[in-house]
Amino acid sequence: MDEYCRRYADVHLHIREGISIDLIGNIQESKLDCAIVVLDDTPGVDVEPLLREALFLVGPPSAKLALDTLVSLREAESRPLILTNRMNNFRIAIENAFARDGIPMRILADSNSTSMISGLVAQGMAYSILPYCAICSALSEGRISASPIKDLYVDWAFIHPSHGELTTPGRLFRDLLFDMIQRKVESGNWTGANTAPVTSPLRHAPR
Repeated sequence: MDEYCRRYADVHLHIREGISIDLIGNIQESKLDCAIVVLDDTPGVDVEPLLREALFLVGPPSAKLALDTLVSLREAESRPLILTNRMNNFRIAIENAFARDGIPMRILADSNSTSMISGLVAQGMAYSILPYCAICSALSEGRISASPIKDLYVDWAFIHPSHGELTTPGRLFRDLLFDMIQRKVESGNWTGANTAPVTSPLRHAPR
């Protein structure tokens, strides 16, 4: 947001953080100009795919998980997990993946605060499954460790109401967002992300 504010100092931004289902509802009701959400089949919104991001098994430093080492979903079997709640599309993707592979889940707690989840994982209370964008700060500080889970990922999208065009501030935000994402992914600074064409909602890729 800082780059947008520097470029367009005269624009007053209203920024709302929330889970995808709530943001999508705000877009459908025209309460927001645009939003970044997990890709889903949703009526009443125009959708532009942004990127695909791997989901990571996240543990304390003692777990010695590594960003350059793929793990299977079986690595999470029998481990106590703290996940986002069932209103969050991350949780839906994870539950679907466990069910397809016939792996039992051991849910210790849930929260939609990824910073809280990372903090509890850092204390050694449990493991989690999250995208890199939710854990990069804790990783850089050495408070957690993480490995990408083979064939498990989430798709992000930029959405706005399907009736009418984007406002000028919204269009400027959209253009800057896509440019920044492309540059960050191409530079290798977004582990587990790629901007290849995204055509389907959340999924666990077939083996």
